[in-house]
Amino acid sequence: MSAKAIAKCFWHREVEGELLEHSLREEWVFSSSKATLTSGNYDDAMEYFDRKRSNEIYPHHCSDHCKGKGCGQLYVADGNWKLRYAHCMWKVPVEIPGFGKVINYPSICPLSPKRGHVFCPAHCERSQALGHPTELREFFKRCGVAERDVEEVVKEISLDVSLSDTNLESVSKCLDEFADSDLNESRDNASTFQGRITWVLANSNIYLRGDN
Repeated sequence: MSAKAIAKCFWHREVEGELLEHSLREEWVFSSSKATLTSGNYDDAMEYFDRKRSNEIYPHHCSDHCKGKGCGQLYVADGNWKLRYAHCMWKVPVEIPGFGKVINYPSICPLSPKRGHVFCPAHCERSQALGHPTELREFFKRCGVAERDVEEVVKEISLDVSLSDTNLESVSKCLDEFADSDLNESRDNASTFQGRITWVLANSNIYLRGDN
């Protein structure tokens, strides 16, 4: 038996299990086209259960301890913000009008930096207007990072070499001095850039934590 056939058998058995668990085995009609809410192929069936489960809490005995941890109000977005790429270093707080609660996302500008600079084009202009350099080497030096450490990071940046904890703290303090205000209310942040804002606003009764 081929690996493809085995995978297909496994997938079909998973769907059958979902149908039985939701008491839909007799109701679901398998067909090549989706005519009703409870009809279609195996992929249609699993998509139906995915949508259904996204609005449910797994059955369990909810103790006082469980409730104290936020059961029913705390949602973890698994797989969120796992893509790694160079982003602008400007500190953009994650604020969603109408939500009014803390969202545990990185407080950064998610846009890509201008080539050779630490900020995106818009924040480069903002930084320069405030009298601060934006070029990678000059910015690190301005923050008190030793030239030798700067050159080592720039030289080996493709090898994922990073600054020491002490230097990172110096850079963070430097950013706190000026890069904590933004251009306008329509700025991109870690939530809007990931396309989560609509979902967050539709679920304003919960607390959201990104699984980074």
